[in-house]
Amino acid sequence: MGANVSWDANTKKVTITLNERKVVLQIGNKNYEVNGQQKQMDTVALLKESRTFVPVRFVSEALGATVKWNANIRTVYIDMNGDSAPSSEPTGGTVKYYDGIAFNEVTDVDQYGRIKVEKLKEFCSSWQIN
Repeated sequence: MGANVSWDANTKKVTITLNERKVVLQIGNKNYEVNGQQKQMDTVALLKESRTFVPVRFVSEALGATVKWNANIRTVYIDMNGDSAPSSEPTGGTVKYYDGIAFNEVTDVDQYGRIKVEKLKEFCSSWQIN
């Protein structure tokens, strides 16, 4: 999303800034700040194995994004520009999940039955090379 992220280990706070927006979350606290204004989430930021996990919906919306969830294909759409729409619903086929990535044997393949480049990039970006 292009935001700057900083961490204060003493207070266990993460600060995320993008343009004129500043979001501050504290580990284990449902309260958070957006440009100094107090807000509340239905969840909390977590610290697990030296990693900070923040609720993507609350952070994205606080930074000005539109967040949409498509339950049919278990996909989150985050739009920072306000001019793009989520892709249309699948027109046939069955959605299966491989390591958390949705795959539809009808809509995710080309006319020759090969996986589409866009879908292949999703799979490739989830691989780790050691």
